[in-house]
Amino acid sequence: MSNVPKLRFPEFVDEYKKIVFGDYVTNKSGKYNPKVNKTNYPCIELENIEEASGRLLGTVKSQEQSSTKNKFEKGAVLYSKLRPYLKKYYYADFEGVCTSEMWVLNSKRNNLINLYLYWMIQTSKFDREVSKSTGSKMPRADWNTIANHISYIPSTTEQEKISRLFSLLNKKILEQKEKVELLKEQKKGYMQKIFNRELRFKDENSNEFPNWNKTRLDKILTERKSYHIKSNEIPHATLSTEGIYLKTERYDRDFLVRNQEKKYKISNLNDICYNPANLKFGVITRNQIGTVIFSPIYITFEIVDGYYPVFIEYMVIRKDFINKVRKYEEGTVYERMAVKPKDFLSFEVLIPCYEEQEKIGDFLKSFDNLIEKEVEYLELIKSQKKSFMQNMFV
Repeated sequence: MSNVPKLRFPEFVDEYKKIVFGDYVTNKSGKYNPKVNKTNYPCIELENIEEASGRLLGTVKSQEQSSTKNKFEKGAVLYSKLRPYLKKYYYADFEGVCTSEMWVLNSKRNNLINLYLYWMIQTSKFDREVSKSTGSKMPRADWNTIANHISYIPSTTEQEKISRLFSLLNKKILEQKEKVELLKEQKKGYMQKIFNRELRFKDENSNEFPNWNKTRLDKILTERKSYHIKSNEIPHATLSTEGIYLKTERYDRDFLVRNQEKKYKISNLNDICYNPANLKFGVITRNQIGTVIFSPIYITFEIVDGYYPVFIEYMVIRKDFINKVRKYEEGTVYERMAVKPKDFLSFEVLIPCYEEQEKIGDFLKSFDNLIEKEVEYLELIKSQKKSFMQNMFV
């Protein structure tokens, strides 16, 4: 089998060169002791690097650290040997120091450039090697294993061209990710202003802003207590922080249920559903997929006529709302502390007239639709990068 990638630039035809990783790459680095060396470098800790993106989230001051660090020069490749499955890596564009839990990788040969090395360590092949780690609770990649890893590299000219391609893709991914994050922050800001009544939506037939009225949730929601055994008539769903989703075989544990007559809770379109024990984690949502059955531990509320379901959803999924309603939590073990439905329904909220509910709900929904489109585009670019990774490296 020739050492040629499935996908490459048309001007290159030569086979890739077979190498032993440790013969071409070193993890040796200078040491920095903040008690002895008084130079204040930017310092990178593991939490300063985003998982699986190579994005630097920030740095800390080296003089404020107590432990010995690894030194690195501009152009070095940093790779976390601790919990390598988190995929924390960074291509340094400045001189600094980093935690000793990170390797400082540099090429030892002229025919391997550091930027290409940076993309090599992101391939699935390299992932498989670092997964052969030591330790269970705190797994660390083993350098001896990595050093003996067989790799394949093209000419430096091709390395440079491949590196430019991935640098452009990565830049596009990071820019798109920042765009999504900015939109989410903008939505968060709008929600805060809306529910603090700093941002209002006028009635089209009036210049007045109607008052928001204090109302108990039991005037807005009624608990649905309908049950059904599992059958092909109603799809089976699950509830999470991401919403309500139909169960797949991977997550279906019904084979553990011995009683075939077990009754599941029914939820209909636009119901507000939550997990009493996981409300603190944000497991509350509106049913947007239609009639389903799910675990009887979940609570499902029908929205009373005269209230706009989309608005009610945004009202109850806010962190501010969840934190306030958690005052009703009961239980001695944190993981099992729960908000009972009767207590949930006794909570008082401020709510506008139906017309303003519609305007608010539709405004926030349009923002979510925009975010969803930008996220889809982000995933498309990431998928493209992954495909190139799989096909441009040997």
